[in-house]
Amino acid sequence: MAVGAGLMVAGLSASSLAAEQSVHADLTAKVAQAPQIASVDNVLLYRRLTRLGMFSQRLGYTLAISAEGRVTDCDLERKFRSPFTTNEICKALARAIEFAPARDVQGMAVDGTFRGELDVLTFFRADR
Repeated sequence: MAVGAGLMVAGLSASSLAAEQSVHADLTAKVAQAPQIASVDNVLLYRRLTRLGMFSQRLGYTLAISAEGRVTDCDLERKFRSPFTTNEICKALARAIEFAPARDVQGMAVDGTFRGELDVLTFFRADR
């Protein structure tokens, strides 16, 4: 039996961390609004992850988001044998997800932390 076309599903669930965030090396400010997802390119994310062999997996991640809304650091809950895999997953997350930065109580953009979970599901049907 040959494997036919796959149906892709890549889901993101997220919970922003609204704890004390470092604004400068020696200053901290209370974050009034944690970083938020502005948009997601699910097709790009799914393609990159399946190329890395992630067909049906759940993966938690934590991203540091700059005041400009860019991903500056990435930590995955699961440790992979190859640092290449970890790097590629982090790159895929950074390229596919756009963020609105965290805001302090004055409404100014500040560095923040975003925690989410990636749920990759692939359904295959047989070609007949």
